[in-house]
Amino acid sequence: MQNVVTDVTFDRRRNTAPQSGTGKTPQGSGTASDPFHASDYAHPEDLYEWFYDDFWDYEDAEEYWEAHQ
Repeated sequence: MQNVVTDVTFDRRRNTAPQSGTGKTPQGSGTASDPFHASDYAHPEDLYEWFYDDFWDYEDAEEYWEAHQ
C-alpha cells in the first residue's frame, strides 16, 4: 500500500509575502493598540486574508480595518 497525503495545513500568517497584489506585508507603523498593523493594508480583504484565524468573520476584520485607518 502506498502512502498518500490527504490533508495539508498551511498557516499563511507566518508567510513573509503578501497573498494579493493590493496589500502590504504585515510590518511597519502598527502600535500596541493595533497589533495587526491594519493601516499597512490597502483593503480589509487583505487584512482578513492574512489574519483569518484572528477574526470571527470578514465583517469583523473589515470593522477592525476601518477603525484603524
